[in-house]
Amino acid sequence: MNNNESSRTKAGEHRRSVDSKLLLQLGIFGAIFVIMVVLDITRIVTEDLAVPPILVGFLAGGLVGVLLSRTKVLGWNASEQRVVGTMDVVGAVILVVYLLVFVLNKGAIASHWISDPEEIAAIGLALTAGVMLGRSIFTILGIRNVLDTTAATQSR
Repeated sequence: MNNNESSRTKAGEHRRSVDSKLLLQLGIFGAIFVIMVVLDITRIVTEDLAVPPILVGFLAGGLVGVLLSRTKVLGWNASEQRVVGTMDVVGAVILVVYLLVFVLNKGAIASHWISDPEEIAAIGLALTAGVMLGRSIFTILGIRNVLDTTAATQSR
């Protein structure tokens, strides 16, 4: 077995050790990320928008995504032999604050600095793409951490 086959086998084993709801969530985040990036690139090209403010929106979204990754507490469910995610009080508060501040007010926040509605829309798309990417990356890292910790504990 070569190294590439070994990596695929290991990835398949990891997938079977993760709750299907978490995998579905990651798939949805990935799809939203791709859609937002495609829409944003289309807007940049067709509307001739400035790229730097959109990149700032993407980076800000990534930071928000990192914070939102905290909305799920990942852990090992011994009876199911899977990584599962649950929401705790802190995660719920973070999610509510995100919804109130960014989702409901992103136009009002951006309009303080930018007057072009097309640019505001593009920044909103970039912000959403960044959130999806940040959440996905840190959820995947969290899953790997749980799997590594569980493997180390079980090997003792």
